Amino acid sequence: MFYFLDLGNDQIVAARVEGKLTHADYAEHLMPRLEAAIKKHGKVRFYLDLKGFEGWEWQAAWDDFKTGVTHRHDIEKIALLGDHQWEEWASKIFGLMMDGQMKFFPREQAEVARAWITSS
Repeated sequence: MFYFLDLGNDQIVAARVEGKLTHADYAEHLMPRLEAAIKKHGKVRFYLDLKGFEGWEWQAAWDDFKTGVTHRHDIEKIALLGDHQWEEWASKIFGLMMDGQMKFFPREQAEVARAWITSS
């Protein structure tokens, strides 16, 4: 499930991700918010805190991939905050598909991640 956060800038789609993501999480929650931000700003930023993230259902994994491919030109920065080495590796692989910058931050660097995602 996506639990949306307010970082004080509606160009930044910020969320804590917990549990196993489903197709409904993307279709009903993330995509409407992402597409509204893109419509308003043209380019957006993501701040994703993977606290308690347990992966994806099959359809949700496909949704995640499609979102990245479809919006690879619309996302200028992604800050990924996590606890696990595999999350850092995944961010590096996913970052190769994106036009924008993607950085992984260990949980203890949450303030650094927030400063980076909000900076020009």
